[in-house]
Amino acid sequence: MDEEVLRLRRLRATALRVRAFARAFAAHPSNDPALFARTACTCWRIARTATGRLRSHPQLRFQRDANAIADLWHGLLARVLLRKGNPGDMLGELLANLRKISREVGDARSLTLSPDLSDSLGRSQGEMRRLMDAVERAVLAYAPLPIPHTPQAPPIGAARGPRADAPAQWPFLAG
Repeated sequence: MDEEVLRLRRLRATALRVRAFARAFAAHPSNDPALFARTACTCWRIARTATGRLRSHPQLRFQRDANAIADLWHGLLARVLLRKGNPGDMLGELLANLRKISREVGDARSLTLSPDLSDSLGRSQGEMRRLMDAVERAVLAYAPLPIPHTPQAPPIGAARGPRADAPAQWPFLAG
């Protein structure tokens, strides 16, 4: 099978999975629906780009659509994560998936021979970077702040042991 076809199928499957996660997370009342809607739209655009390229392939067996059972499975996984996780976990999962699809878009863009596909994936890649920045800021908003730890050092004059007799150890200072 053609390597580009396999790469585009994998990209489409990942984009549809991230889209299912984003749509499910947008339904949660504590989340920002605009961020998740932007993510779902961007992933849908990537999936449509890959599907259009696959459908234009001259061989009929390469023109297959995405699996409907996989869409149901991804939606089910997203709902399970939605029920058991807090908004920080959901954002973390979304960020991990965005990083994965960003890598796949970069791979597909760099290895394709079609300038139209490369241009379309380049625009999607820029949108993915902006989305990842927005999700990272949202993750940091939910992350607990670290408690500053100040070590308790002994007072300067409380040196004990061999350091107390520093002139004996350093004869050039004993002057």
